[in-house]
Amino acid sequence: MLAPKTRSLITIISWATTPLQLIMTVAFSVVTGTARADVDTLWTKLYEPSAARAVHQTANGGYVFVQASPNPEGDSDSDFHLVWTDALGDTIRSRYYGGDSTDLPYSLQLTSDGGYVIAGVSYTSDSSSQVCLVKTDSLGNAEFIRTYGGEGIDEGRSVQQTADGGYVMCGSTTSIGAGGYDYLLIKTDSAGELIWMRAYGGPDAEWGYAVQQADDGGFIMAGDGGWGEFSYNLIKVDSLGDWVWGIGPNATAYYALGKTSDGKFVAVGESCVYDPYGEWCQMRVVKFDSEGATEWVRTYGTLGKSTVGYSVRQTGDGGYFFTGRVIGSYDGLFMVKTNSFGIYGWIFELAPNGVVKGYDAEPTVDGRYIVAGSVNDHAWLVKMGELTSLSIEMIPYDDPIVVQPGDSLTYNGILTNNFGNSTTTDVWVMVDVYNYGLFGPVLRINNIPLAGYQITGGPMSQIVPEYTPNGAYDYIAYCGDYPDTKIDSASFPFWVVGATGVDNGGSGDENLSVPQTTELLDNFPNPFNSNTSFRYALSSDADVKLEIFNLLGQKIATLIDERQTAGFKLVVWDGSGYSSGVYFYTLTVDGEIFIRRMTALK
Repeated sequence: MLAPKTRSLITIISWATTPLQLIMTVAFSVVTGTARADVDTLWTKLYEPSAARAVHQTANGGYVFVQASPNPEGDSDSDFHLVWTDALGDTIRSRYYGGDSTDLPYSLQLTSDGGYVIAGVSYTSDSSSQVCLVKTDSLGNAEFIRTYGGEGIDEGRSVQQTADGGYVMCGSTTSIGAGGYDYLLIKTDSAGELIWMRAYGGPDAEWGYAVQQADDGGFIMAGDGGWGEFSYNLIKVDSLGDWVWGIGPNATAYYALGKTSDGKFVAVGESCVYDPYGEWCQMRVVKFDSEGATEWVRTYGTLGKSTVGYSVRQTGDGGYFFTGRVIGSYDGLFMVKTNSFGIYGWIFELAPNGVVKGYDAEPTVDGRYIVAGSVNDHAWLVKMGELTSLSIEMIPYDDPIVVQPGDSLTYNGILTNNFGNSTTTDVWVMVDVYNYGLFGPVLRINNIPLAGYQITGGPMSQIVPEYTPNGAYDYIAYCGDYPDTKIDSASFPFWVVGATGVDNGGSGDENLSVPQTTELLDNFPNPFNSNTSFRYALSSDADVKLEIFNLLGQKIATLIDERQTAGFKLVVWDGSGYSSGVYFYTLTVDGEIFIRRMTALK
């Protein structure tokens, strides 16, 4: 049982941070440097050998993506493989669609009836293929599977549902057209029955990659017009497929096309320069209207590497999120977030070991991003989130921290301005008593000035009062506008032992209290060099599994796999044998999954 509330309140908030005045004037000006606004990897999942070509968030907060993989109940050739996951990327179920030949999906869209439509390629031989269209209901049951094309090579790269409830597909063809590969556009009704099929191009090779319907009923295509006399990488046709206009230039290709909230279009791809030393490309983005008038053109790159864009989505703030690939000394994921004028807010590269490609991405309802692609030819999902404008960290000198009443907690406090503008912030610290609640602030510093990208901090000390009860506590720091606006927070756990008064449910060992809820808390320290500690609370006896995964979603360690009694648990892991990087640890309690992220720095 806890001590009476009045006494506990007086005890906690009478803690003194020493020397307070010295810390207020010195501690936040000791360390200086620069920081760059960026994004965090929240989790990643690696799936079977393939590539996740397209992804969407589902109504229940999970995700659905499409890849090519063999049906275990069929032959060894790949089929369209639709995979549903939960909010953490764990597979819930999947469905296969295809025949006896190799089938490769490229595009996945949600339909107005809650189902899905997939477009891709179905190979009939080494030198012949057809466009394949699959329509399913919301559960993944196939409503129809259709193929389109001639005796040559016909590929479907993009599908959209049209205003009349039918579908339009864009790709390339050698079966019809002017010779070589040409743009291919196919229009069907709602049942997938062919209405018309048209080809566009010259005697050289041209490829279509994306399509959108314009407000006037016509269609915009994006692709690679090659170097020949045709060389159009943006094309408009009317609702019957008749030519309206085409736009160059050479050495440019567009691989994705999005329709914007103002009825215009944004295409992303690459523009390349060729010289005696090879080819060098940059992600290229153009915004234009349905008449072909360009509003703006932007390129995004990184020094010494080539970049290419494969996906575009408009975000809730009117800006855009582009995803693709960076190629250089490593092959990595390349992402750009811009405002509505294409001016970038941040550029991010993610390079796990191996060849990484990002094919599709979508903003999620929580303001983050889900990205689909491949790592070393395995399908891959990664959830990303932006950093806040300010961040705060506390790094304890000892881990785990076990103190007696009258002792002090010692740690480094670090405050970072992640953006380029100067600002001020308040910092305050609360103490969380398990099974009781928050008390404080035990420390409060107002109006700390921070220059753009400044990092500042220093050593801190907190006295634990003589009458503090035994038990488990959290020491929590916030930055923002006290007390209502909390921009970021940091915390670490500590344990009080040796008190002679009434404790808060603790027993003096790692199981210090019986919590009211089951939860996984942050590991400490984080980042870590060799050892780090995990703690979690079990509100009742349960089957428990604690596992660690790398950035590719591969399990590297199982720390706990047993039935445990209720209580507050502490597990110390020796991670000295693992390389620097981002890792994830998951706690499974009677089937319920909790996940958190940590970083190893060697």
